[in-house]
Amino acid sequence: MSSVSGSTSGSRGADSASRSGSSTRSESTESARADAAKAEAAKAEAAKVEAANVEAAAVAQAVQASLKVDAFTAAPAAAPVELNPQLSMLSPTPISQQAVAEQPPSITMDSMLSATPLGTPTSFTGTLSTQGLMAAANRLETPAMREAWSGSQLAAQRAKDIATEMGFSVSSTKRTKTGSIGSKSTSDHHTSQTNAYAYDFPAEGAKGTQLAEAIAKAYGFPVDQLGTYHKQPFTFQDKEYRVQVLWGSGIDHDDHVHVGVRSLD
Repeated sequence: MSSVSGSTSGSRGADSASRSGSSTRSESTESARADAAKAEAAKAEAAKVEAANVEAAAVAQAVQASLKVDAFTAAPAAAPVELNPQLSMLSPTPISQQAVAEQPPSITMDSMLSATPLGTPTSFTGTLSTQGLMAAANRLETPAMREAWSGSQLAAQRAKDIATEMGFSVSSTKRTKTGSIGSKSTSDHHTSQTNAYAYDFPAEGAKGTQLAEAIAKAYGFPVDQLGTYHKQPFTFQDKEYRVQVLWGSGIDHDDHVHVGVRSLD
């Protein structure tokens, strides 16, 4: 009996050891599988990051290339149309015979900033519209808009696109108010001016300067004429227009950028 009991006990011990070894091998296999799965997941994540970096670089290259393209054709600089801001274009008196109201002396952006700083440069950046005037028009053009305000609303659309993409809002377009807000009925904003359209974009400091410069460049408006009442002619869809970009404390536009577009046809 003692011999049988010893044999049975030994057999049970061997079975227990076998099961223990099998369990250890199973756990080791599961651990190896888990490690392999983690490694695969890490590789997949790294591949995603790499693909995102490649895509971002391609987008950046495309944006830089498209910034060099514009769809408008600037009119010859030698043929500007000077308008009297105090009188309506619809006046029966020829422009050449209209009395010109005295205007502030010419102020360049450099001199204006040195005299009245508009704020220190910030890290603010904006994604400028790269489609050009034509693309902005094609995206929103309707028969009604094509005729609205003699086409000036359509020609002014890119200014709004740029402001929107740089994070600015619109505070005013066409309106009937005049004296109560320091405006005149001859303003591009006024509804009596049926061949003009205008936007006001609330802005301050260096950000306002960045917005004014971006819009000016898009329309071929000389940046060094910001801070003056300069009017820049340009051609759009075979029609002649002029654009005015007003920004600067010297011309009472240090809290918003004004962009006015007027049809000359």
